[in-house]
Amino acid sequence: MKNVTFNLGARVTWLDVGGYRSEWRNDITLFSYYGLNSEYYHPFTPLSHWFVAPRGLADNDPLYIYDNNQLVSTYRRSTLGGGIDVGYQFGNTGELRVGYEGGWQDFERQVGNPNELPSFSGGYGVSKLQYKLDRLNDPVIPRAGQSFQGDLNWYNASPVAPKPYPVLEAAGQVFFKLNEACSIFLNGRAGTTFNYATGIPQFSLGGSRWLTAYGTNELLMDKYFLFQLGYLRRLAKLPPLLGSGIYFLGVYEAAQVYGPPNTMVNKASDLPTDGAAGIVVNTIFGPVEAAYAYGDTGHHKFFLRIGRLF
Repeated sequence: MKNVTFNLGARVTWLDVGGYRSEWRNDITLFSYYGLNSEYYHPFTPLSHWFVAPRGLADNDPLYIYDNNQLVSTYRRSTLGGGIDVGYQFGNTGELRVGYEGGWQDFERQVGNPNELPSFSGGYGVSKLQYKLDRLNDPVIPRAGQSFQGDLNWYNASPVAPKPYPVLEAAGQVFFKLNEACSIFLNGRAGTTFNYATGIPQFSLGGSRWLTAYGTNELLMDKYFLFQLGYLRRLAKLPPLLGSGIYFLGVYEAAQVYGPPNTMVNKASDLPTDGAAGIVVNTIFGPVEAAYAYGDTGHHKFFLRIGRLF
């Protein structure tokens, strides 16, 4: 398994566009995955907790299909769509949204046997309910606090699923500061489709953030649990013009995955696990991590990660 991916992303935000506290947020990503996501956040009134957020998106990302640690197919998944949310902010830490998104999706096979997963395309539509809570003490490298995000989606239209289906996913983080230099953290996330037929698996593990010893999308499933236990230690401070510090980061991960019938899921391990250790430099441009991960059934890799870590 030798699959190299590289992405570079940035967010551009214009403030007070169309009114006080309004924001026009634009996320741009290039290279292995490329896309543009644009959202206009607008409070009902300048001091209101209620807001409306229309958005548009266009992206194209790779979808890798594995069988027992062997890459057998590569697809490109293209999405063009838009939506709108209405939400409420709970102070500076919480947010609740409800909305709808729809558009067009296309899955085009690039490499592999066309009989494994033929190309397909069609319209999609999904109703969304989301809650976020963020009480972390730092948005980049937190040392204390908690965060939670829960998403409940109902797909009423899909280019592959025969009937509507739900998708529920939740993720939480807890950081404990032991002393000025050291912290430990516990992360957990889970997802399910409640055994509905979805056409293709809705969740994936492997890549640069979850089960890092595995390849991107190596584990595809319709239900999963993942737990992370980690240790973070600041090794040195950086001059303010360069960044904030240099850290050691160690993580142990364990997951349980469940695939629907007739879906390609890695069968080499009933309980995928791995451990990773590396050095993180939090620069003025964002965190940079160089690390090595080793997992069960011979999975291992060295990786370089730039950007979000948690």
